[in-house]
Amino acid sequence: MAVHSDVTTSVEPVDGERAEAGLYLCSGEDRIFAVHHPAARSGREVAVLICAPFGWEEVCAHRILREWARRLARAGHPTLRWTLPAGGDSGGSPDDEDLLERWMAATGTAARWLREAGGGRPVVAVGLGLGGMLAYGAAAAGAPIGGFVLWDVPCRGRDLVRRLRAFAKLESSEFYIGLEPPPPLDDGSLEAGGFRLAPATVESLRRLDLAAIDAPAAPLGALVLERDGVPPDDRLLGALGDAGIDTATAPGSGYAEMTSHPQTSVVPEEVLATTAAWLVAHAGDAHPQDTPAADARAGDAQARDRPVPRDAVPAFERELTVPGARTFTEAPFDVRLADGTLRGIVTRRPTSAASLCAVFLNAGAQRRIGPNRMWVEAARRWASEGVASLRLDMLGIGESDGPATPYARDMTLYAPEFVPRVTAVLDELERRGVATRFVLIGLCAGAYWALHAGLDDDRVAGIMMLNPVAVIWHDELRAARDLRRVFTDRSWRLIRKNATRQRLGAVARMLAGAPVRTAGRLLAPADRPPSLETEIRRNLDRWADPARRILAMFAHREGLAMDLERSGELARLRSLPNVTIRRLPINDHTLRPVAIQRLVHRELDDELRRILAALDRGR
Repeated sequence: MAVHSDVTTSVEPVDGERAEAGLYLCSGEDRIFAVHHPAARSGREVAVLICAPFGWEEVCAHRILREWARRLARAGHPTLRWTLPAGGDSGGSPDDEDLLERWMAATGTAARWLREAGGGRPVVAVGLGLGGMLAYGAAAAGAPIGGFVLWDVPCRGRDLVRRLRAFAKLESSEFYIGLEPPPPLDDGSLEAGGFRLAPATVESLRRLDLAAIDAPAAPLGALVLERDGVPPDDRLLGALGDAGIDTATAPGSGYAEMTSHPQTSVVPEEVLATTAAWLVAHAGDAHPQDTPAADARAGDAQARDRPVPRDAVPAFERELTVPGARTFTEAPFDVRLADGTLRGIVTRRPTSAASLCAVFLNAGAQRRIGPNRMWVEAARRWASEGVASLRLDMLGIGESDGPATPYARDMTLYAPEFVPRVTAVLDELERRGVATRFVLIGLCAGAYWALHAGLDDDRVAGIMMLNPVAVIWHDELRAARDLRRVFTDRSWRLIRKNATRQRLGAVARMLAGAPVRTAGRLLAPADRPPSLETEIRRNLDRWADPARRILAMFAHREGLAMDLERSGELARLRSLPNVTIRRLPINDHTLRPVAIQRLVHRELDDELRRILAALDRGR
């Protein structure tokens, strides 16, 4: 994976912070994406390695873990966040062999890199769920991890697998209401929260028992946190005790709020404060001259707090390959705007210029890997065929600037400033010579941004939308749809399943404020002011522009598709030669079933071929 130093991610320092940097590490054949947060000040004697949980929990907690790392760095702890092979922006696929062993090795690689980058400081691993299990196992195998903060970490892998299976069964119970479900995966795979574990990985996890492996040396001890009142795993506490590790336990409130949904994740302030106090108690505020290793570091008191030089990151000289495909490169990519910096990943062939660049926008508040990591898979597949791409985080999402979780209210994701930001990104891609023509792709709010930015920009040759919620945003739009579904479609279970407090409150307010005589209007297909109806029709008329192709994919009970169908607009759109409409046999907004993901990938590939053919005809 070749990463060019001129586009290495950097973050503007805030409140005395040192600039953090996105980078790639090499662990054997694996390429690991990581973000390094250098200490904002000297004095702390411990570096912190954050090891995230698996799958949907990792997606939800990503922005919170970023905030945690930034606070640790401000307090003087150099911190590294990273993603597993086959996860996030790292290389690899769930079908890779020996994945558990490679995860362990990658954990060790990240710990060694952080220890070196931190000037030899001891490393404490903050591990959540699977991340904590991997940190313990890597330390037992010799990784330089001197202490642990473990939150919701099981001792046995089979307990984690059992939990994932229960979660998968619960979430899939309503995916196919009124539909014929596809046959289940018959290879022994486990899919939960949209993420898949191959059979061999499932079996390796089932066999993992932290109590049965060699005990790690952890002179700094361990802090084991409850999960929202649920006590820590007794077997884990026993294993730590048997290993002679000084272990403390503490409450761990806020895990569920942090991992329920990326749009509404909440910083677990109590846990952050408890962890910070534990780190100080176990590592102290000692300065270099107060520690046994002071002599070795006295030559340059500031060296350990500097970001590691770019030439010390060997992955900058490597490449990623897709099996059976051509080589491509990936590089972090910044776009600096007046109100903050957007961060993404550019993927492209290393030796040839691309005529087209696909820009993958966020799936609502999910970061740039896309729903269920689909953007990563599509970007790498397309790059190997010569189409460049950018996976982008908007402000307040993923790795980009902004508050930790600013989009708890749906309407904030539809603010007008998102569209000019997309246009500014296209300007920057063109200025840097990445491409001159573009395809915009997004899900949910990202589909809305793609539509409005794409219709206004002649450089956009195609727009691909997955489950767009609206053509024109209206504050009461979703509440009105929910109300209709309660009374006409008998879909209250689906609404309740995907509801936020805000969404349920909007329905309640609409019911309370609507006189009986207006109930019929609320249930009508066109429950919108005349001016809004005119604006929607005007937008739909613009879809007929032959200069660009438009693909819109809708899950079975998506509100916008049902509105367009009731009004007759969906049939009109289907008749346009440049527009493709697809209905997906699923009731899930974020397309979590693997079978549906594969169907969507095929549709995206087909549409890309149509766009490329249209561009060829226009030359």
